[in-house]
Amino acid sequence: MSDRFKDSTAIDCMVENVPVISPKATIGEIVSLLSRHASSYSSVAYVYLVDSSRKLTGVVSVKEVFTHSHHTIAAAAAKATLVYVPATMPAEQVALTAINHNLKAVPVVDVESGRLLGVVTPDKIRDILHYGRISDALAHAGTTNFEDPQNSLLSGTPLLHIRKRLPWLILGLLGGLLAASIVQGFEEALAVHVLIVAFIPLVVYLADAVGSQTEIIFVRAIALDPELGTFPRFRRYFIREIIVSGTLATILGVLVGGITSWWFDAPELVPLLFTAILATLMLAMVVALVIPFLATKLKYDPALTSGPVATVIRDVMTLWVYFLIVALFL
Repeated sequence: MSDRFKDSTAIDCMVENVPVISPKATIGEIVSLLSRHASSYSSVAYVYLVDSSRKLTGVVSVKEVFTHSHHTIAAAAAKATLVYVPATMPAEQVALTAINHNLKAVPVVDVESGRLLGVVTPDKIRDILHYGRISDALAHAGTTNFEDPQNSLLSGTPLLHIRKRLPWLILGLLGGLLAASIVQGFEEALAVHVLIVAFIPLVVYLADAVGSQTEIIFVRAIALDPELGTFPRFRRYFIREIIVSGTLATILGVLVGGITSWWFDAPELVPLLFTAILATLMLAMVVALVIPFLATKLKYDPALTSGPVATVIRDVMTLWVYFLIVALFL
């Protein structure tokens, strides 16, 4: 989430000037209300039904207004499911609520009284999602947060871009040097079979690909359902990913083993490569899930732990595990 909405809640993003009417009113009265005051409202996607204490009891889509008789009671035309958010809900979760329930606008209520406070409009929902997407993309690309991502990307000075991008590149540089030292430490194993070196890019790529897929899906899942940040829910998700990643690793290991035996005429390396791919891909899955989960527990944005940070950790650990397996087999 960009700094623009990072600490914003529903009450910060809502407008108060929206059409409200008694649930006992008729559709004809709603039409009259909209005809007289539509231009003065900040949002007219829905008409909100409230009682004398302004407690929200229902929502009527403007589209539904024109499909019912003027004599129909408003409550009868209301949506079957009443969806609203508390004033303290984070802005991104408000936008995701709108997506999950296919809503153009989201009513904000006081939790204790149920009183309608305002509405998060379609324009605001779009802005929250837009800036959140930009922020997540920048984090995954390895840049620190821009205060205004959209304007900074288009018109930011070269110095600003260098300052935002350099820290993660330095981290990647240090990770690369550590990876090089790992390779250097296994010189004797490398000398035994030249194909061991040739398969390093493949093993690292597969680990990165599976890790990135797992991480992106998990980070988005946490955004959709914050309960995944709790241990019981995370444990169930983790078990499912063990099955998914284990199956993917087995399939890819069999394919690589077959190609190694047939194309490279090196059947003696098949057990080694199969074991290496199975181990490194499972390790990549663990890193991809544990790092965002820990970030959530520490109250950090899990999206910021993706990209270069996770990539460096995966690459270094993948090489280390790969050469340990090489040493065991050779």
